[in-house]
Amino acid sequence: MSSSLYQNRQRARINTQRPCDTPGCPRNRKWTTSLCSQCGDRRTRHGHPKALGIRKPEYAPLLKLVRDLFARLDGSTALREAEHVIRLALDPGPERRKKRSGPGADAYHAWRELSRLQAAKVSPRRALEVSVAIMLYIRERPAQFPKDAVMTARAVANAVYRLAPLYMYHYGTTVADHRTNSLKPCAGALDVLGNRVRVGLAPFVRNVEATLAEEKREENERRARLYEKLTPTKRKAS
Repeated sequence: MSSSLYQNRQRARINTQRPCDTPGCPRNRKWTTSLCSQCGDRRTRHGHPKALGIRKPEYAPLLKLVRDLFARLDGSTALREAEHVIRLALDPGPERRKKRSGPGADAYHAWRELSRLQAAKVSPRRALEVSVAIMLYIRERPAQFPKDAVMTARAVANAVYRLAPLYMYHYGTTVADHRTNSLKPCAGALDVLGNRVRVGLAPFVRNVEATLAEEKREENERRARLYEKLTPTKRKAS
């Protein structure tokens, strides 16, 4: 056994007896890290130990509003430019050399996941609708999602990557055991796509937010007219 492996095991034996660094978490640390397994996975997937994923039913109402707005504004200059930005973000580019970890691994994992979306023929419009809906959902909940670029980027990338079936891996113990599970995108792949979309679409999302707010205000004004006092209109004498 190498000396470094022995030292790591000794450190892990002591470290796993210590509590997780996340406030309020009752579990102990994992291996030599400062977080437990659950908090570490959340930080990797969502950018914060206490963050949770955004489920589709949660942002579905906003997604419907965005789709309706895009249908009415189809062909506008801003919408065409936003689709161009998302098309560039979804482009996997040339094939990357396989690298699981270390320098250059993020680019490989991003290329692998984007190639999966390309093979599934995920359209830029569909990815744009989901990205804008997720970013609007986050902007509406500043207490739940503080102004954290990592949380926003990973939330957007998680939603876009799930527009196509995830890769599957086999974890059965025998040949006859066909148990499989979905292979979730790693943090590097999430950051690459998420930052492309977050930075590229930030002005467009603010534009969409202002447009939806204006339409909501006009709708409220129309509804308010129902409560106005009914007064007869005077007819002009013939």
